[in-house]
Amino acid sequence: SKRIDLLGQAAALQLNTYMGKPVTVTLSEAGLSFISPAPLTPGQWLSLRLLLPPTAGLATTAQIARCAPDSASGQYAIQVSFDHSTDAQRQLLARYIVYKQAQEIRAAKQNERTST
Repeated sequence: SKRIDLLGQAAALQLNTYMGKPVTVTLSEAGLSFISPAPLTPGQWLSLRLLLPPTAGLATTAQIARCAPDSASGQYAIQVSFDHSTDAQRQLLARYIVYKQAQEIRAAKQNERTST
């Protein structure tokens, strides 16, 4: 297990060097949403490479579910649905989401302790 984790970390670091500018997303097990400067067509398929810090990567396909003008940014709000080809991909994403939720809970508790 430790060796597989190390190999995954090495692959994720390599992905990071080949990826373009990072995009902030809202992530769930079913899909993600992000802001785009250009509209994308609902129903269109995308090939995604996600870098999940600290050092995990995921390559998957996703279908554009919704594209709407975003009045706050003047760009487009895009929502996509994942098409996980394997259970391993789904499990990796689920573990990452649980990890991030636990981090947020710990940070909130820490802030609560320091503010009183």
